[in-house]
Amino acid sequence: MKYIITESRLNEFMNDYMNSWVSTKNVWNYDNFILIDSKLDDGEDETVLEYDHEDGRLWVMGYIKKYIINLFNKTRNEVDEFLKHWFENEFNVNVSYVA
Repeated sequence: MKYIITESRLNEFMNDYMNSWVSTKNVWNYDNFILIDSKLDDGEDETVLEYDHEDGRLWVMGYIKKYIINLFNKTRNEVDEFLKHWFENEFNVNVSYVA
């Protein structure tokens, strides 16, 4: 069976996915940064997203981008743009660029 999903509905799925994903992570405000950490198997934390208030940079770990690209069949530029808007809405900040 074939389903047609509109672009706006796909964006809703992507937003829901990211909101669910970030709810399982540790979110820290540290100096000029917002850090989102993921727990590793050995009990250590690994930063997977990092926002810098000084220059508006949102750094996203490569495997997160690749996973979203593959899951939602998007290009890297589309994923960067999506993550920029999602992060701005979720954390009420202005993202200048995604690294």
